[in-house]
Amino acid sequence: MNALDANPVLAGPAGPFGVFFVVVLVLVLTGFVVVIVGIIRNSRRIRQSGHDPLTLQSDLAVRALNSDLLSPRRSTEERLAELQRLHRDGTITAEELAAARARILGGDPGR
Repeated sequence: MNALDANPVLAGPAGPFGVFFVVVLVLVLTGFVVVIVGIIRNSRRIRQSGHDPLTLQSDLAVRALNSDLLSPRRSTEERLAELQRLHRDGTITAEELAAARARILGGDPGR
């Protein structure tokens, strides 16, 4: 009888349960490592693009909420008044004004 047989703690896992336990433990630890590496890589990529990884979700939500896509639809009168202002300020030409007015009055759903 050797010293390992006398002490069950030092004898190691016995049977299929011990092997299963070791395999599951290795898989779980591998999963943790993969997740941590992924978080670090994503964080670096976000920082390299000039954003803060800790506020990225909030920054994107604010941008989406302030975008034209989610803004309420403007009335025809508001759209025509905006065109008049752009023409008055010299931003668009008379031809562009006429084309845009035709689109708006023709029922084009543009904003």
